[in-house]
Amino acid sequence: MHSSDTSLPEIQIMEELDEAGRLSARSSWQAGVAQGPMTRYGADGEVLLQAEFRQGRLSGSLRIHDEFGALLRVASYAEGRLHGEALSYRDGKLASRQQYELGLLHGPCVAYAQSGLETLRQTYLMGRLDGMAEYLQDGVVVRRESYRLGLLDGETRDYAADGTLLAASPYRAGVLHGIARRYAPDGAALAERRYVNGAPEQPWRRLEPADSEPSSPTFGARLEKWIRG
Repeated sequence: MHSSDTSLPEIQIMEELDEAGRLSARSSWQAGVAQGPMTRYGADGEVLLQAEFRQGRLSGSLRIHDEFGALLRVASYAEGRLHGEALSYRDGKLASRQQYELGLLHGPCVAYAQSGLETLRQTYLMGRLDGMAEYLQDGVVVRRESYRLGLLDGETRDYAADGTLLAASPYRAGVLHGIARRYAPDGAALAERRYVNGAPEQPWRRLEPADSEPSSPTFGARLEKWIRG
């Protein structure tokens, strides 16, 4: 009876040198495929990249730095695909925070200005926008959209910097459908236009005060600002 050796080959550490003979990369290999940590270095020995591999595919944490050592990217991988949280940095400050599941955006995603204030809030469902999306300027919402399975679905609202509602546009399955309205600074509706499956049924119709909502425009504007945040 013969026994066969089923043990895995030993992991080998490989190093790469640049033209000047300086260490530029160190990685772990097993049976000809990347297995374990990999690190890349700059000309002055600074770490540019740190990654983990399993059976030749990214799996675990990935960290990328610029030549000055500032962090550019931190992400998690599983079987070669983004899986978990991914962070991007600009000039040393957090620029975006995203969530992934098996390579697809899934969950809340946020973008940031250099000041640290949020500029974008979105939610994804297996790679497609789903739910509320908000665009912000100086920390204040200037546009709000509603998505369903990657398509605009619901009312999209645009705001002035002071919180005043400027326009409201209804969408269904990615196209305008319903009555779109434009508003005055005091919150009163100025004009409206009806859409059916993306096509306008009529030109913009100017609204007279009697055509506007019965509630006080001033109160309506204040309420809208409060809801908007």
